Amino acid sequence: MIQTTQLQKMYISGRKIRTILFILIVSFSGEAYSQCCSAGSPVGASSYVGILNKNALVASFTYRYSYLDKYYQGSKPDNGGHSLINTFYNYTDLTLSYGLFKKLTTEVDIGYYIDKVQTLNPIPKFDIPETQKKGSGFSATSVSLKYNLFKTDTSKIEITVASGIKIPFSFQPQYDENNTQLPHEIQPSTGALGVIEQLFLSKGFGKKLKLISFNRFEWNGKTPYNYQFGSFLMNSIFLTDKINSFLSGIIEVRSDFKTPDYNFDDNAKQVNTGSHLIVISPKLSFTIARKWHITGLVDIPVYKNYKGTQISSKYSMAINLARDFKTKKDDCCKEKK
Repeated sequence: MIQTTQLQKMYISGRKIRTILFILIVSFSGEAYSQCCSAGSPVGASSYVGILNKNALVASFTYRYSYLDKYYQGSKPDNGGHSLINTFYNYTDLTLSYGLFKKLTTEVDIGYYIDKVQTLNPIPKFDIPETQKKGSGFSATSVSLKYNLFKTDTSKIEITVASGIKIPFSFQPQYDENNTQLPHEIQPSTGALGVIEQLFLSKGFGKKLKLISFNRFEWNGKTPYNYQFGSFLMNSIFLTDKINSFLSGIIEVRSDFKTPDYNFDDNAKQVNTGSHLIVISPKLSFTIARKWHITGLVDIPVYKNYKGTQISSKYSMAINLARDFKTKKDDCCKEKK
């Protein structure tokens, strides 16, 4: 019995070491960096959820911080003189998902930028000190319907599609205190209606592993001031591993592709817009009382290619808090199954 107990302790300590190492990787990836999100709403963590049970409700809140201070031309760093020193933003996102029927879930998402800030170089020749430009405010709200095409408990396969619209909180650009229009990069909203299309695939393996494919396409319309932000296509592969009853490790490999913006006044694509990134994102997810879910993550690009010359992020990190609300009616339906 003593030997068995010792072996159990060694096994438990081994799992603790693996967990601690994973936490350290996530917590201290200080040089991790990712592309700054385009104007509009970055994809929230709750978007990776497929359909919900009938009458089930999930509320999700996301906070993201990103800091940018390096210029890239194509796929290579550009150390030439540029007007910007750095850019950073603080972003929050609230998502509500509700199971309307067995195969149909609705989702409402609201994004808000606490701030989007550009720091500009001083110009000693004209006695102009270091300055900042700042945008802030609500980004957009999106409303989507998710429909399940196929789902089985035996093979643990789910195929779900979704379609929705994105509505900006303002159709007009923001201006600074000098009544000058803020750069497009720090506008909190696209200022135009948009369309969202999604495809969600999931396959479970045993009791712990799950492989998920998530694909999202966003198209933005033309603004009243004749500008159109580029379309956005995201393809993600997730591998989730349930470490224990309350902790899961997640690795995401993601491809982010953004087409160039278009200026209708010039009838031309904007030269320094558009990009393609391939990102690895490690995540840790904690479950509390089977209702609260806390997820922390960092984004680490392994490939970057920008159209023209653009500023790139030094690091980006986010934390998501989600809460499951299950009605008595929903629990009843689950028991009958």
